[in-house]
Amino acid sequence: MSDLGQYTSLYQSLAGVPGLDSGWCVPGAPGSLADVNVMLKFSQTDLRSNRKRSYLATTAVSTQHGKIAAGPFPIDLVNVTYISPSPSGKQLALVRLPDETKKEESFVEVWADGRLVISVSLKPHGTVCTDDTFGCLEWDPSEKYIALVAEPPKEMTHFFDLDSKKQRGDKFQFSQDWGETFTSLACPKPFVLDVDTERITPVLGLPAHLAAGQLVWAPKANNDGERDIVFVGWGNDLPLRKLGLRYCYNRPSSLYRVSLQLPLEEKKVCRCQPITPVGPRYSARSPRFNLSGSGLVFIFTEGIVTHNACAEICMIDWVHGQEPSKHKCVVPIVDRPSSREAFCGIYTHALPQRAFLDDDTILLHTQWRSTVAVVSVRLSSGEVTRVPSIKSGGSVMVLDTIPNVGTLLSCSMPNSPASVYVVSKSGLLVQDQWTLVYTPNDSLAGMATLKNIAWEVHTVVPRDGSDDVLEAIVIAPAKAEGPLPLILVPHGGPHSAYGTSYIMSSAFLASCGYAVAHINYRGSTGFGQGPLLTLPGHIGTQDINDTEDVGLALLAKKADKNTPRFDEDRVTLCGGSHGGYIVGCMIGRPHAALRYKACVMRNPVTDIAGMVTSTDIPDWCLVEAGVPYANDQAAVVTDTSVLSRLYQVSPIASLAKIATPTLFLIGDSDRRVPPSQGVSMFHALQEKGVPTRLLMYPKNNHALMGAEAEPDAWINVALWLEKY
Repeated sequence: MSDLGQYTSLYQSLAGVPGLDSGWCVPGAPGSLADVNVMLKFSQTDLRSNRKRSYLATTAVSTQHGKIAAGPFPIDLVNVTYISPSPSGKQLALVRLPDETKKEESFVEVWADGRLVISVSLKPHGTVCTDDTFGCLEWDPSEKYIALVAEPPKEMTHFFDLDSKKQRGDKFQFSQDWGETFTSLACPKPFVLDVDTERITPVLGLPAHLAAGQLVWAPKANNDGERDIVFVGWGNDLPLRKLGLRYCYNRPSSLYRVSLQLPLEEKKVCRCQPITPVGPRYSARSPRFNLSGSGLVFIFTEGIVTHNACAEICMIDWVHGQEPSKHKCVVPIVDRPSSREAFCGIYTHALPQRAFLDDDTILLHTQWRSTVAVVSVRLSSGEVTRVPSIKSGGSVMVLDTIPNVGTLLSCSMPNSPASVYVVSKSGLLVQDQWTLVYTPNDSLAGMATLKNIAWEVHTVVPRDGSDDVLEAIVIAPAKAEGPLPLILVPHGGPHSAYGTSYIMSSAFLASCGYAVAHINYRGSTGFGQGPLLTLPGHIGTQDINDTEDVGLALLAKKADKNTPRFDEDRVTLCGGSHGGYIVGCMIGRPHAALRYKACVMRNPVTDIAGMVTSTDIPDWCLVEAGVPYANDQAAVVTDTSVLSRLYQVSPIASLAKIATPTLFLIGDSDRRVPPSQGVSMFHALQEKGVPTRLLMYPKNNHALMGAEAEPDAWINVALWLEKY
């Protein structure tokens, strides 16, 4: 394929297939044939206007008779950043911005009975949090109150402020934030909205430096009428420096309980106490009460310094009005699974917002080797049961659960965007009882493109003889004449993983004629804690050896008796973040077993010694390079021997050996991997005469997911790989 118009046409066809973001079940009206109303939130990039659009679609469903009727048209969610149906399904709360640039002027709206009930400005209280780390819009069981989190406004003034009471001269005082995507957040606090009076009241009594998020209400009031809120708190035992939270799930944090007398009085100081251990070794997140309120379930790790890892599911027995008991472990960490089919442990950043099938059973999704699987956990016994995917080998996720009615699940595959199903509790293990609610329209041009793509998972044994295997998900044209060009794509993290889910960019490259190999090297999540922890201290060797081993194993595959499936003369590399680090190391290997025709690096780590002084996660530089680190350190490095170690394991150290044509894709607002990492290596390669190009995307952070940046980047990737 050499026609630019073909690339843009292919991309446009795939961009026309909506992407599923989230979904909710709402109980049907009494006496109605539909016992479930399903709301699905989708996003789609408008390539003409360079905007990402979101919309809401609804479908009425009977768990006995199947899908009844879908709403005729979706509802455009203009500037809506968060949605939360009430427990009864009779009210809908959302956060809306007056326009997409004014996040500090957001409104909370409540809709019911086919109309807007209230619209309350949050401007006096600061910027509301609508992300998946701090954010929440949590209805209390009575549906009279909504708990939320906002960053209080800062009152900073210059020396000549006319208000003499504010002449402090602190307008430019440096304030630490929580890093990548959280640059406006320093210390978010909880607030309560009284729906009847439209009054928003701050929850006072928290330690001044404690940042709050992920609030949940206890289902029942205490004996004295007080209501408990449980939340995640960060910063109670911080070093001098705040470290980035995005994608860093093991940051020190604890669960806290605050008791409220409702309606909440202004300036009322509430009782606040930690209910899980506090300290740099402990991390607790995602609290969820069971249906009766007798147990609080959450995700917990202890003594983990990698940003992601296997976690425990823990529970606290909860008696309203009494001190919480010490937490107990329900599902422990799995070091190494007993077989390739055995449970590998819990790897999820959050439990579903509504996760309980019954009082003793929680439903969640987790990485399971190279797929995402749904599991049920019996709290009384710790028994874990896997829910089989309705699409063979596909990844399944929990969207929502209504006890005694049904669970909303999504399922996708590398060549099939998400379909959505409602499943009764009894039908979870019986696939013919899954009721299809939504699947992308087959008449879309993008769906026709996807029918020409196939995929499979390959297992590879490392050449070093380790028992910890590697896996690769290969996405490629279903029918090809002759060997296919092969792109090796190791993931970032490094402690994350690829699943057998739909990723549009990979489907695009496969539709351009490439075989795309998503590589889960040792250190990936979903394979056990033991294999994950083999990587820190061995980056730059183990991860690049694993990636090369996958490439060699795939090149040995045969399409038939005489024809290789993949072309050894057309092997290329593509990686972002730590994946960019891996491919940067690979093109500088002097004795590599493979030769690479071209390389693409997206916001790559190129010089760890330089990165440690400017990233929001300097601890990553130390941990992954094998330098001793504890969670109570500020990660400031002045030791020249440490800096030397960081440099030696960096791609820039092998610069003299690099001759591979390399494309750099950089977001100029990246706090995770500073833009200077890619820019400096680009200049160095340019000076050496190596073919290179750099694309800099304004107002884009580490993910490079901006409405204009994302299509531009991937079409340029296709052009670069074709050129070389």
